[in-house]
Amino acid sequence: MKYQNIGSDFDDFLADEGMLEGVTTVALKRVIAWPIEREMLAQEKTRTTMVKIDADQQRIARPIAGRKR
Repeated sequence: MKYQNIGSDFDDFLADEGMLEGVTTVALKRVIAWPIEREMLAQEKTRTTMVKIDADQQRIARPIAGRKR
């Protein structure tokens, strides 16, 4: 066959090259991060601000999670 790769799947190519897992991981991270980044831009928040908000929420949640009912 003159063109051996015609009809092959790109995932097959990545698997043959040993790159499928790494490429898939990067793609998933980008898919997850994209809407978060868009919302951050819409709300004019930086990563630093988001980290501070997360730290505050964790600090508040710890005592609540540790309470016995």
